[in-house]
Amino acid sequence: MALQAVKTGGCSQNEAAINFGIPEATLRRYIRKAPDKFPVGNGRFRPVFSAEMEKALVDYTLEVSGRFYGLTSEQLRQLAYEFAERNNLPHNFDRVTKMAGVDWLSGFLKRNKQIALRSPEMMSLARMQGFNETQVKKFFDLLGETLVKYKFGPSQIYNADESGVPTVPTKLPKVLAPKGLKRVAKVVSAERGRTVTLVCAVNVVGHYVPPAFIFPRKNMRHEFLDDAPCESLGLVHKSGWMTQELFVEYLRHFAKHVKCSQASPVLLLVDNHVSHLSLSAIEYCRENGIVMLTLPPHGSHRIQPLDVTFFGPFKTYLSQASDNWMVSHPGRAVGEAQIGSLVRLAFDKAATAGIARKGFQETGIWPYNPLVFTTADFAPSFTSERPAPTADPDQIHTE
Repeated sequence: MALQAVKTGGCSQNEAAINFGIPEATLRRYIRKAPDKFPVGNGRFRPVFSAEMEKALVDYTLEVSGRFYGLTSEQLRQLAYEFAERNNLPHNFDRVTKMAGVDWLSGFLKRNKQIALRSPEMMSLARMQGFNETQVKKFFDLLGETLVKYKFGPSQIYNADESGVPTVPTKLPKVLAPKGLKRVAKVVSAERGRTVTLVCAVNVVGHYVPPAFIFPRKNMRHEFLDDAPCESLGLVHKSGWMTQELFVEYLRHFAKHVKCSQASPVLLLVDNHVSHLSLSAIEYCRENGIVMLTLPPHGSHRIQPLDVTFFGPFKTYLSQASDNWMVSHPGRAVGEAQIGSLVRLAFDKAATAGIARKGFQETGIWPYNPLVFTTADFAPSFTSERPAPTADPDQIHTE
């Protein structure tokens, strides 16, 4: 009875101990055994929300986080104030700022260990909306039909993708510095660098095609590839980006190392960027035994093997290699001439068979698993989802 009185908020722990003739220490010990059922404070301090109300706040916080609209600490404090006001609950929240206090937030996070303040990564609306159940189902239907038709094995399934390699690293390693120092700096090549596009391809069993470099310049300098991964391809374009013409050149490089033909075709998975969809590229693929299948638009961050498991560690190793080079060459800046050797150092560490196999497995491409993504994975796209329009039977006319 004493536990029930505390749980319903009828009285405090001290009052319950006195009313029911129970030692206060004993009552507190039983309450500590089930903290989720007794989210109460000590003495005269009582919780603003009941256990059911606090659970509703937790469930809502987790739901919007799953849809990539996670609440900040200030937004959660504002929500708690509005929740208390709408339910006419007695509270001591700040009525000027209309926010719950930081003490309430601290207690809320301590009671609900499944929630914590995290640093989010930026996610565009296009990616959030593009990775939806309909698009992913269409892709897996096409993939399944292709695998059955051509009887591709794991060594014949490749994924190719581009990624930018900046001369100024985007990540910096932590450094040792005096405690309490307000400003800790680390030298880099420049305020803003140039970006070289790197094109990689890998199959399920871990065969990495030698990468291609697209340098942002008009004329190629072959010494840029002197210390690059063996048999790398060097390309140039004023923008440094992939184009339809350059993609055909890359396909020739790809076919040379994969040794595909119409008698022994391979499957090449790429994103649906316009540079991959030219008539010249399609004709070359047909003539040389490359079956090209595009991934769902704006969904490569979840369904492209190279994006899922390779480029993350590769960029980390690349930043470490760039920092080591700066330390070993004081007063000099990383430029296009150093990119090849830095990429080789990072590529040798990241290009493993395990990373390749895991990328295809986690995306459901091989082993073929169209159910690899759950409803929770598609939750962010629900925010912008609209029901299909239905026609009014009275307005349907037939000719």
